[in-house]
Amino acid sequence: MFSNLSKWWKHLDVQTRLVITRFAWKILIILGFAGAQSPLPWGFWRSLYIMLVLSGGISCGIALRFREPAKFGNLSYWDEAMWFFFLALIVHWAMHIQ
Repeated sequence: MFSNLSKWWKHLDVQTRLVITRFAWKILIILGFAGAQSPLPWGFWRSLYIMLVLSGGISCGIALRFREPAKFGNLSYWDEAMWFFFLALIVHWAMHIQ
């Protein structure tokens, strides 16, 4: 399994690898900060939701600032923003189901 993942990772271009790595680090940092806010009145899920939405907005702002094209093929800040908003939507949905 890991050999297939290694082949897939080497097949990606440098920019796509950078975006995936950057997104993974941001998610880990967001989860850490949301976990630190668990004992507070608003709790883990609400803080996670807010941080994901803010990160998506920041990614949109950076994409606009650097004038990145929203195109298929290479990952960019636009794709990162889309995933942040998608994860925020899932968290928002999960908060209302409880």
